[in-house]
Parts: sequence; structure tokens; C-alpha cells
Amino acid sequence: PFMVDDPTGDPLFSFTYPYKTSTNNGVSWSVMTNGVVNFPKGTYWMRFHRGIFEDDGILYAPVYVSFAEFTGSPRCVLLQSVDGVTWNYKSDICPPGAGQAEVENKDKGYNEVSVAICANGDYLAVFREGHKIQYPLKYTRSTNKGVSWTAPAYLTGLGGATIAGNHPWHDDGNE
Repeated sequence: PFMVDDPTGDPLFSFTYPYKTSTNNGVSWSVMTNGVVNFPKGTYWMRFHRGIFEDDGILYAPVYVSFAEFTGSPRCVLLQSVDGVTWNYKSDICPPGAGQAEVENKDKGYNEVSVAICANGDYLAVFREGHKIQYPLKYTRSTNKGVSWTAPAYLTGLGGATIAGNHPWHDDGNE
């Protein structure tokens, strides 16, 4: 994922970021510095994840973000762009109060979100509840291109066991 944050520590409503572009199918790349992400509320940091491209030409990108009003508790949101340069907030994938993690400890939040388009056109988002090594995975679905999302539910495997997500930065059992 690509991360942007505010070096001053003050919440921002807009971030600038660098990105790469190619005009020859990836043979060579140019670094651009005019990327902009806009949020409706003060934000400390955000991380882009792999986006999706709709038939109508609109790009969507799931991100996890730290809004100032929920310090230390990341949220998963969906951004949209018509040009891949300027991104605007579209919706909360998992809104505040959507899970047990917040009740237990506000620092858990939700992160590492991925979104895919299902065969029927629904969007399916999968994300990790919490930022420790073995927190469970949850999912939610949108039937209207990310305008609204179902209540998050735990992702279960064989026998109904909850599936845990491993934090990619910790492979030694430590936080």
C-alpha cells in the first residue's frame, strides 16, 4: 500500500502524493507529484490499496485512514477518481461503531482493506479488524457501487471458524 501523512501532525482535509505514469505500456515511467486526495474531515494519514476500474471509467480505491475524530482507530473508506490524479471520498466501507474492536480498544480500528467486483456487479470488501497479529477478517458488500455497505460480518472458514488476518509487518509473534 501507498501511505501519505502529514509531517506536522495536524489533521488535513487534503493530501498531495507522488505517483508514476507510463505512456508506453510500462516500458518507462515518469514520477508525477500533483496527486491529490480530498477528505470531508480532518485526517492524519491514509494508505492506498489496490483499486478497481469500472466500465464507466471511474476508478475506485479502498484506503484505510486515520480521521482526527477517531485518533488511533483507522477506518476503511472508498475513494473515487475520474482521472487517477485527484481522489475524493465516496463512502465509509466500515463506519464508526461497526465492530467489537472499537468497544474493546479504540486503537484497533479496521485496516488493510481490499475491494473486488463480484460477478453480479456487487462490491465485496475484506479487511482486518484491528492492527495486531491475529485479528479476525471481516467482509461487507455494496450493491450500489460503494454508495452504501452492509453491516460488516466475520469471515468464516470450514466449520464456521473465524479466519484471522496476519499483520504483514510482524512475522515473529511480536507487535
